[in-house]
Amino acid sequence: RDTVVSSFTSSLSLQDWKAGFLSGGQLLSTVASLSVAMHNGGFTLQSDIAALTNSLKRNNTAFYFVAPSSFTGDKVTSFGGFLSYDEYTNILLPGTENNAAIASSADIILQGNSIELHYRHSAQLQANSTTSRQIRLNETGWSTQDGSLVTRAVFLSVLQSLNSLMIKAKHHSRSSFSRISNIRLEIASSTGSGRLATDVEKCVCPIGYAGTSCQTCASGYKRLPGSESLTQQL
Repeated sequence: RDTVVSSFTSSLSLQDWKAGFLSGGQLLSTVASLSVAMHNGGFTLQSDIAALTNSLKRNNTAFYFVAPSSFTGDKVTSFGGFLSYDEYTNILLPGTENNAAIASSADIILQGNSIELHYRHSAQLQANSTTSRQIRLNETGWSTQDGSLVTRAVFLSVLQSLNSLMIKAKHHSRSSFSRISNIRLEIASSTGSGRLATDVEKCVCPIGYAGTSCQTCASGYKRLPGSESLTQQL
């Protein structure tokens, strides 16, 4: 296999973001009316958590920003790149005890190919101030729902068919407002202007397979039912 000689680009739309309450890996309800505005030269997504949690009676349920379709799909060429954003949350009465379900919930969740991956920041979010985040999209630092370590193959499998990308919006049960801004997802592109995408594969695929990592079916082929890797000709 070879490395793709291309650069990362990160021009993805911030339109159509939503927010939702998450329990057991399932979004219980989503809210489309997030405020999208300019803040410090970049787009900001913000949500009045207090109003939503009070109206839906989910004060102690994890709450997430949910990325639109431009951030999902086949994102294998994002492997080794960065997901980055700035986040801000207020905490009413700092020092009060946080709800356990909210405190233990993952900071970022990826779902794809019937697999859910969790990421937790090593540095805690500072209340009432902006914190910059940068997360490398590889197996390091990620875990499955049961806490197991993630292999490169599993992480690539999730990126190959990424159904959902969620960023934690509610960090404390006493938080009433949250926002994220400057959200960037790097994608390897031959026309990119960033650093070289040295972790992205460029494989020579066997018959029936296509894609930089041979992750998709070639034209005229379909994936065998119940198989993650075998194809057959149509």
